[in-house]
Order: sequence, then structure tokens, then C-alpha cells
Amino acid sequence: MMKKKTALVLTLAMVFSLAPLSAYADTIDRVGGTASHDVTATYKADSSGGAGGAGSTVYSVDITWGDMAFTYKAEAGTWDPKTHSFTGADGGAWTVDKEGGNKIKVTNHSNAEITASIAYTPAPGYDSISGSFDKTSLVLATAVDTEVSNAPNDSAALTLTGALDSKTAANTKIGTITVTLN
Repeated sequence: MMKKKTALVLTLAMVFSLAPLSAYADTIDRVGGTASHDVTATYKADSSGGAGGAGSTVYSVDITWGDMAFTYKAEAGTWDPKTHSFTGADGGAWTVDKEGGNKIKVTNHSNAEITASIAYTPAPGYDSISGSFDKTSLVLATAVDTEVSNAPNDSAALTLTGALDSKTAANTKIGTITVTLN
């Protein structure tokens, strides 16, 4: 029994001797004397993995797509029976089926600035049709300190060029638009 008590006392003595002590002492030995000590701090970002923790960047972006439906109207010109070809044709023209149907709107709800890059890729077999945007990159400020209804946003509009074959079925996929956050 005595050995157990001695072992317990020695164990507790070792535990308490290993505990860090952070005690500082100053002595003021006269009236009007002062003592001071620096205050230090360390910033540590939330590492819990949860979205929205202090110091973590949260990305949230809304993309509003127009219906991206277009019509190609060929300008045939006048048939010339002597040459067996059309003359006076300047080519066709692309129109958007609905007002604003060629627009992409990007809204930033993130706590960081974002850049959205926009690109058009023709579908296989439609390489002769090109898509271009009035803005290929949208830089949007952080949404911090903004009302949700006034979140930073911008838009880009798609324009198509090239000819569509007369044998193309209605509502055929001719390309893809990709929005990438940078």
C-alpha cells in the first residue's frame, strides 16, 4: 500500500512539473513607477472545413442564361439560269429568337472578387459557325457589405457568324457555352 501512495505522489509531481507555466512578475518600487507587458495575438483561420468560417473564402455565383436559341436566315439572292447559281446574295444573317435570349448574366454572392471567363465551342460538324461575346471576361467585386438584391453582376451577349446548312433540323445543338471562374 505504501508503494502505491509513493507511486501516485511521484506521478502527480511529474505531471505538474511538465505543465507550462506562464507567469511573469514585475516589481514597482516607487510611487509613480509603472510596469508594462506586451500583448501578443495570432490569427488562425477556421480549419474546421465548414463553409463560411472565419478567414475562409466562400464562392457562390449565380448564372442566368438566355435561351440561346438562334435562327439563321439564308439570303439566297436571284437565281441565274445562265450560270446555274444565285447572284446578289450577301450571305445569311443570325438573329436571336427572343429579346435577351443571347445573354449570360453572372452574379457574385462570394466573399471574394471573382473573374468569370466565357467561351463558345462549336459542336462537332459545326466548326464553320463561330460564337463570340461582347465581353469574354467579367470581373465582379466581392459581395461583402452589399445587399443581396444589389450583388455585383455583369452580363455578356453571344453573337454567331458563319453559315448554317439548309439541311439542319430545327433546334439542333450547334455549340456549347462554358463559364469558368478564375
